[in-house]
Amino acid sequence: MGSSAFDSMVGYLGGDIMKEYKNNRFVIADRKITNKITAVLCDIEYWNTHYEELKDWCDEHCCETQGMTVDIPNDRTLTMWMLCWS
Repeated sequence: MGSSAFDSMVGYLGGDIMKEYKNNRFVIADRKITNKITAVLCDIEYWNTHYEELKDWCDEHCCETQGMTVDIPNDRTLTMWMLCWS
């Protein structure tokens, strides 16, 4: 049996395209794609443990949570986010 193009790609990528991001608590999405400042929460275990803190912080800083993302209203708040949650 021959291998498919998908099997070749999975082998090329090492089988886990999210591996690089799993070591981070979050990544900031490219504004060119989202047209806003969005943090994508990557470390599910960490965020589950700190969910109440996250919700309180977001309420205090006018951020919106949507699933595993947080929309951040401006650059100043993004700086505070980075300092608090990195």
